Amino acid sequence: MRALTIAVAMLFNTFVFAADRPEYSIAYDPDRNAFVDFKMALDDAKENQKLVLLELGGDWCRWCHILDEFYQRNNKLKQQLLEVFVVMKVNVSEENWNDEFRSHLPEVIAYPHFFITDFDGHVIASQNVYEFEDRGIYSRRLFKNFINIWSKANQTIQGIKTAQAKSQSISDIQGSPTSS
Repeated sequence: MRALTIAVAMLFNTFVFAADRPEYSIAYDPDRNAFVDFKMALDDAKENQKLVLLELGGDWCRWCHILDEFYQRNNKLKQQLLEVFVVMKVNVSEENWNDEFRSHLPEVIAYPHFFITDFDGHVIASQNVYEFEDRGIYSRRLFKNFINIWSKANQTIQGIKTAQAKSQSISDIQGSPTSS
């Protein structure tokens, strides 16, 4: 009976947690168009001044399921992750390898795998998720460190983008030789 109660609670937590997130961030779905999802993720990231975390994997991937369970057990950590990133899951499976989408990304060694992009879609980092393992399980400490590093990086990136948007290019200045 206790095991059934725990299973029902985890299932409920999954639905409650997923209810406030876009569909592209909930599951590895071979029927989803990664390019369309990426455009929506970029729009969300730009609107909310976040980075995009592409999470590549699939339902076949044991460690992908372990990662989802890790998120469920560490809801506060997952919330902190979502404060920094718009998460988009990209299916990689026999049903849909997403070859065309993945051709725009660096090579992946193992799954799940993270790519981090700015809100303009530029890949700024590749992260092997197995590096978050400690003694065969995902480590809260290592994930927290990852989130903290990217939270600070995001503040810097947003500051640079704001400064770029406010600045004039030299060629726009009146009287410059290129403006004649």
